[in-house]
Amino acid sequence: MINFFENPIQNILDHQKIAIRKKQALFLTKQDKKHEEIKTVGVRLQMEAMQLGFVFTNEALNSLLNETTGLKKEILNLFSQLTGANNIYRPFYENFPSEVLEQDDSVLYFNAILHYLSQGIWRPPYLKKNRVDLPLKDIEYKIIDLINVNDYLVLFENLLSSVSSISKDDMKSLEFFIRDFDSETLKKFLPKQIVFKEILCSFFGLCLLYEKNDLLENFELKTSTDILRIATFISGGDISLTTNTKFKLKRKVRKYLINNLEKVINIEDIKRHEKKWKRLFHCLHIGEYKNAKKCNQIADLLRNEKLRTNNYIIEQALLELDFEKLMEFVPQNSGEFARRLDHLLRVFDENKANKILETFNNKISKISSKVLYQLLAHFRVRNNNQENIMHKELLDFRTRVIMPKGDVGKVKILKSKLPAISQIIVNNIINVIKQELLNRYKDLGDLGKVWISPSLKNAPLPLQMRSSAEGLKVIQRGTRLPIKKDKNILRFFVHWIGFDIDLSACFLTKDFLLYSQIAYFNLKGNDYKAVHSGDITYAPAPNGACEFIDIDLSSIKDKKIRYITLDVRVYSGPSFKYQNANVGWMFRDKLADEGEIFDARTVNQRISITNESQKTCLVAAFDILKNEIIWLDLKGSSSCLVSGNNVLSNVTNIRELLKSTVDFKEISLYELFYFHAKARGELVENKEDANTVFDEDMIFKYEEVLAKYI
Repeated sequence: MINFFENPIQNILDHQKIAIRKKQALFLTKQDKKHEEIKTVGVRLQMEAMQLGFVFTNEALNSLLNETTGLKKEILNLFSQLTGANNIYRPFYENFPSEVLEQDDSVLYFNAILHYLSQGIWRPPYLKKNRVDLPLKDIEYKIIDLINVNDYLVLFENLLSSVSSISKDDMKSLEFFIRDFDSETLKKFLPKQIVFKEILCSFFGLCLLYEKNDLLENFELKTSTDILRIATFISGGDISLTTNTKFKLKRKVRKYLINNLEKVINIEDIKRHEKKWKRLFHCLHIGEYKNAKKCNQIADLLRNEKLRTNNYIIEQALLELDFEKLMEFVPQNSGEFARRLDHLLRVFDENKANKILETFNNKISKISSKVLYQLLAHFRVRNNNQENIMHKELLDFRTRVIMPKGDVGKVKILKSKLPAISQIIVNNIINVIKQELLNRYKDLGDLGKVWISPSLKNAPLPLQMRSSAEGLKVIQRGTRLPIKKDKNILRFFVHWIGFDIDLSACFLTKDFLLYSQIAYFNLKGNDYKAVHSGDITYAPAPNGACEFIDIDLSSIKDKKIRYITLDVRVYSGPSFKYQNANVGWMFRDKLADEGEIFDARTVNQRISITNESQKTCLVAAFDILKNEIIWLDLKGSSSCLVSGNNVLSNVTNIRELLKSTVDFKEISLYELFYFHAKARGELVENKEDANTVFDEDMIFKYEEVLAKYI
């Protein structure tokens, strides 16, 4: 069933990490007989897990006791990694926060100068004081249960069934499933079809790499771009095709790809990525395969710059506003037609717009649900003017944050100035899309009485998960999560190994204007209680360095302050990835020296920033009026710096990013489940009356949402 090889312990741990992250459970064989050491070794094991913020159920603990000592230890190490407790936390002021709060500003300034003059080596010679224990009310334990192989492999099925991109971590999980489980077991959990091209091609690539071609029997490649993606994946490139790849393919793989390419090769696909195809044809040694006549013919046309495609015709027709030609060629690709719909509607008069709408109605059944939700989100605010709350005037553009495929570092802020489209046509589009979605869901099975958590109104559909950071939780950007009302202290933290990374907090007004900041150049708040643990500019291995910020939310009395941002930046040295940067936050009850400065039991979120080029990250924002966390994980711009990569040099960018994401216009999880409830059941107000419950934990089950509900 499962074959662990090469490094058995590491392979087992790979799967335990997946189970813990995705199911909050261990993937072990259930033991019915109670282990004889449950009262000795078991108690000790439970206590060690609790120190890291986790608690085993009786079933999970009993099963773990039957495993090797090495595995028990490694499971605890996994808990430590997930919360960030595997790092050494020694801040500049080791008696933080009191040591900073009690120091005169002149002393803090003098200590910082000495640290900088010593190239980051000197630190204040204060003795570390004993800290009182953390009150139990500050701790929320994460329950770790037990799952069997069938429950575990449902994750494999869900990841393959996703209708949109999945995170890098989950793409790695797919590899572990294919690497370690035998084909006969995996076949039981293969979906009937793999809709999303990137996942399909990654699956093909993994099966070819691990020589499990029998898993591919019921799936087919339909386009030349599928072949390009597989070659890119196997060569270690970006399967979204946003960057160039240096192709490296074994002869056996080349032969397989050429045989399949010959069946599907298409000039349109080749022209779309012509530079990549020139390199790939060279790598494939296409001339050696004389039987691949179509491939050789198109490769020859490509080399001689003689390819002509429908896309060229479409672009020319758009320039010439040739309506007849556009309506002949654009609708041939339903997805492309949907993406061009707004453009077509705004460049032609209302009479022609109605004909475009009629064609859209005829083609809608062939458009994916993912694209329909994106269209619905776009058109329902299409004609809305956006209020410029800073200058109290209405603007005829909308501000959006755009994350192109691939690198999250390419995040852009766009201000779209679009001509209005007839509201009648817009309403028609919205109604047609809604009806189509309802029709699709009607045949999926009865849900009975359905209750949907109102908190899901604050969670966008998880349609952009490709670049999501690895961490304790994986969340869609823009999601709002509640802050526990009994927690007054918000503590930010960052740990890294390398050079100089800075942790900062910006305080902004409801109009997104900068009110103040806590950073390496301003360690204490003035009219509220906030404190920085001190700037560290050198973090050599193995221990690295850390910084903290404490903010007493109850001390913020000025009603002007609305948002607090968690911001990390590389002041000097390589990107976050090469400095092993981990960042997150925790909650405490009061601003005091209670508990260790870093206590894994209080960590609410921890992420690892692994983007290749990223040197800035707006991690999250905290809406203190609504008492909510806004998950961002966005790279800002550092192109307009005046005095180093710090928050003051990037105030404008921080404001724009926050303003553009704080009130998302996307479809929410609540709306998604509402469509299902309306099509497949009956919506009820009380959770107790429901047969089907969509609780707030659906926010953390994005792969299930993408596989089963969109």
